[in-house]
Amino acid sequence: MVFDQLGIPGAAHITNVLVLVAALSAANANLYAGSRMIHSLAADGLAPRFAALTTARKVPVVGIALSSLGLLGAALLDFSGVGGVFGYMMSLVVFSVILVWALILCTFIVYRRQRVSGATFRMPGGIGSAVIGLVGLGAVFATIAVRPSMQVAAMVGVPAVLVATVLYFLVARRRINPADIEEAFAEAESMR
Repeated sequence: MVFDQLGIPGAAHITNVLVLVAALSAANANLYAGSRMIHSLAADGLAPRFAALTTARKVPVVGIALSSLGLLGAALLDFSGVGGVFGYMMSLVVFSVILVWALILCTFIVYRRQRVSGATFRMPGGIGSAVIGLVGLGAVFATIAVRPSMQVAAMVGVPAVLVATVLYFLVARRRINPADIEEAFAEAESMR
């Protein structure tokens, strides 16, 4: 509409096509990452074993199918007309991103304080920058006090994280083989 008012005919259609292409690209990236993550978790015994199945060409078909079901479910919820579902889903994404970045920054601080040898990543400002980043993430998380959609995300996200943490300590931690961790680090180191 703005483009039509500016006298640029067809620009709104071009913008819609670009937004659609960006959305499809994001869905494809999430499908790729999600299927590989499910496969990897299953291969490590942290997800049902059947999810580790691959084709002869090593394509994780079960992971792709499960990721596709998740994407389809999200799309159906959004198109269902249920009020505000998209906002709630985006709030859960924001909650997840805040949590992941907070964990990354906390891990960085711990590694720097322990002076782990061989660390090659240098962060401008070091621990101080990480602390500032955590404060910023805390400020964004504080929006749960004023945004109803973020309140729902916190009501779902916080218990989900607590359940996942308890399950990790009760079940998953025993399934992790330290030799596999060392092998993964060696593989990552060989790729440098």
